[in-house]
Amino acid sequence: MNYTGNEELRADVAALAAAFFELRQQMRGLEARYFYGCSDLTARLAGQIISQMNEQLLVLYKQANEMEHAFKD
Repeated sequence: MNYTGNEELRADVAALAAAFFELRQQMRGLEARYFYGCSDLTARLAGQIISQMNEQLLVLYKQANEMEHAFKD
């Protein structure tokens, strides 16, 4: 265990990583529903924006996971 005295931080980081995972799953679901190849213009535009947001979220998701994996049990 490498976080003695920082148990609250460890728990907060784990919760943050879990929240990012859930949000990422939601974004992937939306991306599958509204994709840029849809025939409906509104859905196609939404799909394009969702795809761009998902790419940006992936960067944050990876950073949260890296921070979480820095803690050793």
